Amino acid sequence: MIPTIFSELYTVALFFSSLLLLKFRVLLRSLPGSDPPADRSDQNRVSSIEANFPAAPYCSDPKSAAECAVCLSDFHKGESVRKLDCKHVFHRDCLDRWLTSPAGLEGSSCPVADPEILHRGVLF
Repeated sequence: MIPTIFSELYTVALFFSSLLLLKFRVLLRSLPGSDPPADRSDQNRVSSIEANFPAAPYCSDPKSAAECAVCLSDFHKGESVRKLDCKHVFHRDCLDRWLTSPAGLEGSSCPVADPEILHRGVLF
């Protein structure tokens, strides 16, 4: 009887200590200035994105989508957007995150052409 109680207490203590450690890691990451320095390859990739698909302020166009396919938020006049060669338009930051993410590096360069993002709806 006694050994099973200690075994159960040990399991519960291990579970809660794991949760506490996870919470602490999340708290540390939320502190200002705690972001890890950007990888050099990511910086090069973003520079390449900027060169190939320069950002421009959004102007409403009845022929194009009214929302970003990555974050599913509506575009607002003057927001910084990027247009890909396929003519799809995205928020600049959303597309940059997509293109530098593992999904963007391994898959299609367009989030709309990736069936996985269409099923999930939200990338991040």
